[in-house]
Amino acid sequence: MVINNMMNKKLKGFSLFEAFVVMLIVSIFVALMANTVAHRPKAKIASEAHGRFECYYDNSGKLYQQLYTEKSTTGRELATKEITLTDADGNTTTHKVCEFVPPSYAKYLIIDAVGGGAGGSPRGGASEGQFVSTFYASIERKYYILPGVGGRQESGSRAAENGGTTVVRNQDLDAMVTAEGGKAVSSLENTTVNDVLACSITEWCTLEQFDCQITPTCQVVDGKIEVSFCRSKGSYATVPLTYKHIKDNGDVEMGNPRYIVNNVYTTQKNANTWVYHDISQFSDYNDADLDPTASYKAQRPDWYPNVYDIYAPSMYTMELLMNTTAEGDDPNPSNLHRLVESMQYTSGIKDAKVGQGGGKNQDGKAGGALILW
Repeated sequence: MVINNMMNKKLKGFSLFEAFVVMLIVSIFVALMANTVAHRPKAKIASEAHGRFECYYDNSGKLYQQLYTEKSTTGRELATKEITLTDADGNTTTHKVCEFVPPSYAKYLIIDAVGGGAGGSPRGGASEGQFVSTFYASIERKYYILPGVGGRQESGSRAAENGGTTVVRNQDLDAMVTAEGGKAVSSLENTTVNDVLACSITEWCTLEQFDCQITPTCQVVDGKIEVSFCRSKGSYATVPLTYKHIKDNGDVEMGNPRYIVNNVYTTQKNANTWVYHDISQFSDYNDADLDPTASYKAQRPDWYPNVYDIYAPSMYTMELLMNTTAEGDDPNPSNLHRLVESMQYTSGIKDAKVGQGGGKNQDGKAGGALILW
């Protein structure tokens, strides 16, 4: 009975005609949308235009600039722009510079600069120019680039020269990037206080009248050497020292501005270390009418002051480690030159070997700049 009742119920569903109508409507919609679906916009891949600008002296001493972009290259051209700079004393000088106007689409700049390489000497090569790399998210309207010149090699009585400083300036002539020149091979006779790598007090007077039981110290501050030591028992003072070169005999003299002793010299310990014996208070401990140095040296021609010398007590002995920058016989490539070589593209900077320190008896190469975006 249950089966018969179920068979007697009318089954409901789509007729063939109704199914046909539905399929027709769907087909029309698919046909209308086909063109839209096929040409659906694809997500864009961000692509910024890149390029580079080079500024350098070629081997003949001419200043060139060149712009490289993804789509075109302006070709190498002589730099013709001139700017006038005023120094701290009010003196003006005119310089030919590279002029760079960033493209409107540039979103950032990387400015790489190198100073000029120093000149070599018969004793060896010299150091390359300083390499400076700076990222800028905000871009100036215009830049002027003045590469540092290369230092000349030692010749006759002329010492080897340091490299010149490379400066990148904005449109207001404010310095934005500065790369110092390389340092020439030097001897202790032509070093300055700026060449002091380290200073140390190696001994000091511990006699009762001078010992305040404080260890003397020294440091380089603002282009001067400052020494702190005991002038007398209980008196601790800081004294700035001058640094001088005596040209007639090659000795270097250092003195206290209070008492500069002209006939007692700094001695050379080794190839790059000076030893300075302080006798800055010499007259404090001797008869003013007496010439103790001359008479005493007549008896002891090899005499130099010692911290325990009762006749001429010295407060301290200081050793100065100087930078004489000997770099071997070969030229020393700059980091900017190495960077361009690693990029493996044609570059005037690579050909000019910008910032290279001169090898033995060779001139250094001028500095330059590379701007990337």
